[in-house]
Amino acid sequence: MADTPTTMTVDIAAGLTVIRPGDTILVRMPRDTPCVQLETVADRLRERLPGVEVLLLAGVDGVDVYRPE
Repeated sequence: MADTPTTMTVDIAAGLTVIRPGDTILVRMPRDTPCVQLETVADRLRERLPGVEVLLLAGVDGVDVYRPE
């Protein structure tokens, strides 16, 4: 019987997007997300990402970055 691996190496940096001051992020949220939760998410992102424009879109989930270069 083959050995079962006990560890797994994952390259998490390969799929990360770097967000920089001056960027605009579009945060897609589920359509049924309460307004209070949307405001909380936006506030936390603005606090943690100074200089980044935060736009929330209800209806889908995910995050994109727009860089006007």
